[in-house]
Amino acid sequence: MNEATSDEEIVKKVLEGETALYEVLVHRYNQRLYRICRAILRNKSEARDVVQHTHAKAYERLDQFAGRARFSTWLTTIAVNEASLRRRRGDRFDSLDEQATTQRNDAAPRGAILAGRNSATGIGG
Repeated sequence: MNEATSDEEIVKKVLEGETALYEVLVHRYNQRLYRICRAILRNKSEARDVVQHTHAKAYERLDQFAGRARFSTWLTTIAVNEASLRRRRGDRFDSLDEQATTQRNDAAPRGAILAGRNSATGIGG
């Protein structure tokens, strides 16, 4: 396969059993997907994970690619959806962490908090 081979031709050959050709598509779109995911997630490591997950998910569902849109559009849509989902999950977990910290502080007796501060500073022991 050369660079002039269309994505759709490669997809067809992959579906016909030449699965190693999927690597051509991975190399063709890896940087584009990474940039998009990094912009959404603002985290390099998370973006790499999502790109890898996107390629795996697209490969698993390659038979669902109907050709109504370009392959690049279909793949990019998967990446955007995966990155957005990861970001929402991350935001939710960050929110839960903040909520748990607030609840712990609210639940602690005021005297215990003050005593902790005093013992830390060495005042009023």
